[in-house]
Amino acid sequence: MAIILRQTKGSELTFAEVDGNFSSLFYSASLQGTFLNFYTWENNLSQSFDLSSLPGFGGVTVLDNGTSVVPIATGLNFVGSGVTVTQVGNNQANIEFTGGGDTYTLKAGAKSGTSVPLNLDAAAGADSTVNLTEGTGITLTQTSATEITIDSAGGNFINATALPQNFPGNSPFDNISSGTTFPSPGKSFQEMMDLMLYPTLFPSLTNPSSGLTLTTTPNIGGTLREIGTVYNTTSTKINLSSTFNRGSINPAYGTNGFRSGPANAYNYTGPGTVPTPQSSTSTSNNTNTTVSYTIVQGNQSWQSSVSYDQGQQPLDSIGNNFNSPLAAGTTSNNTRTLTGVYPVFATTVALGTATKQSLRVMGGTVQIGTGPGSAIQLVTESGGGGLKQFIDVPTSWPISNLDGAQQFSTLSNAWDPVDDSTGGQTAAFSTWTATNITKTIQGVPNVAYTRYTNNTPTPIGARQIRLINI
Repeated sequence: MAIILRQTKGSELTFAEVDGNFSSLFYSASLQGTFLNFYTWENNLSQSFDLSSLPGFGGVTVLDNGTSVVPIATGLNFVGSGVTVTQVGNNQANIEFTGGGDTYTLKAGAKSGTSVPLNLDAAAGADSTVNLTEGTGITLTQTSATEITIDSAGGNFINATALPQNFPGNSPFDNISSGTTFPSPGKSFQEMMDLMLYPTLFPSLTNPSSGLTLTTTPNIGGTLREIGTVYNTTSTKINLSSTFNRGSINPAYGTNGFRSGPANAYNYTGPGTVPTPQSSTSTSNNTNTTVSYTIVQGNQSWQSSVSYDQGQQPLDSIGNNFNSPLAAGTTSNNTRTLTGVYPVFATTVALGTATKQSLRVMGGTVQIGTGPGSAIQLVTESGGGGLKQFIDVPTSWPISNLDGAQQFSTLSNAWDPVDDSTGGQTAAFSTWTATNITKTIQGVPNVAYTRYTNNTPTPIGARQIRLINI
């Protein structure tokens, strides 16, 4: 078709162009078979369309389980007492299939011999029964009308002869001990395989424990404290810090992994005023000890323990109880000790001045200086205007017998007698003169001391000295 439009041409159409346009218009159409044909006014075929590809145009194919019954059906007729067709519009219908026939009830009957019947009871039609029969190693049990239990108890492993050795023979994983028998009803295949392949393992049990830390304010290292030191304020106090370990169940095997229950109280004992039991479920507890406590000579000790609740029941690797739960209880006491001592004084800074030395356990040798390179030593007497070296030792120092004096030799790098030419240390000790004096220690007056003063007539140089006690 070649239709000329004025809009396309841009000017009026001629009579010839108008006639040509009319000759191109469709005049008629007809359907021949599945083809739709269009004709012009001259009865010329202009266009043709094949409609066979349209679904349902030529009819509907009827199939029976995939097999063609009617290739092209132009109508469907529904029959039967259970089929209802209802028109719901000009071109629409509802097809309803209703039930019909019999109803059945399936029930398990009572066991007879080795069989349990399955009874199919029809409401109107004929009944039927199917028997389930036991086989080798299979046991059937009718537990109710709707339940049948199938058990493989039959065919269990049974042995009357004791196992000759541990199995599998790789201790500690032997899970079947020598001498074991499996009497009737024995063990199923699954049970035997579990025994052979999966030994029962047991956890390690560790009991709970506690710890105790003791510090003082001001913080002083070590455990030695001057006799007479008073702890009674926030600036001078004794601090006790406790910790709690609940122990362990290892591996946990379904438990929380703790041997004990949580803590319930922290307990403290010792000299002075100690804290009352501190209720707590924490794994640590910090507190302060005594008000108005004064350090005395010798050892003074504080203790702590932790009370705890009952623990969980330990289990083995297959979930059985192992051992027993740890009963509620209290840990063993932890002890921390401070030792009260009097200090030693010596002329280590200046002649005529008694300088306090670092604290040391009272008893044994009294030593000024520590050996090679020590900065602590008695100062030289040269130029001292006749002043002499001295060492002040507490009279309460448990000295049974001062047997002599030794001086550290930087040449021999050893402690030597002060004057071995006089016959040894006993004679050498005669170069020291003992005098009774008193001192004020930690505000306490009249503390008895013994002053050992060098009595050699010739001034002696700086040196490290120790007084030997036997």
